[in-house]
Amino acid sequence: YYIVQKFIHEKGLEKTWRVYQNNKNYGFIDNFFSCMKKTNGEIIFMCDQDDIWLKNKISSMTGILEKNNQIKALICKEVRIDGQGNVAQKSMKETGKILKIGLAEEVRACLGAGHLLALKRELFEHYAEDIQNSGLTFDVPFCLIAATQGTLYQIDSNLVKRRIHNNNTSGISKNKYGVFNNKSRYIEGRRCRLAY
Repeated sequence: YYIVQKFIHEKGLEKTWRVYQNNKNYGFIDNFFSCMKKTNGEIIFMCDQDDIWLKNKISSMTGILEKNNQIKALICKEVRIDGQGNVAQKSMKETGKILKIGLAEEVRACLGAGHLLALKRELFEHYAEDIQNSGLTFDVPFCLIAATQGTLYQIDSNLVKRRIHNNNTSGISKNKYGVFNNKSRYIEGRRCRLAY
């Protein structure tokens, strides 16, 4: 918290950057919703401490969202890196194309993880309260809703480096929370996606 405050001050970012410290542990779901509710821009990005954004992530995704009214949620692709920053897994060749993602594809592949997602405010404001009250994370429901409406798209570009390590809460089999070590959690997650 104090390191970020110092960075904001040293870089003269007080007009556009804010850092908040909770007085108690709200859990990651309510914490993300609290952060999103404090935003005031037309496009909302979420980030976690494991994410490294490429320099053109915001400009690339914002440019697409501002030019295309039919897109309400936009996702990018990622490069996975290990705990030391070495590339562990890279997406297939990037085309830079903007692709519409249908509901069946989103349910099957869950492409819209939070660190890859940019939301238009109108989608957030319309559904945030219901999603938060459901107890589900923010990313999956917003992507499913957008896919149902035909407004979920993906830019075929790697714009995030995602650090994969033993303390992640998703993504790798050796993780105690991962899909392969906790099959019932994986099945319940898929069931919730379909039920929502």
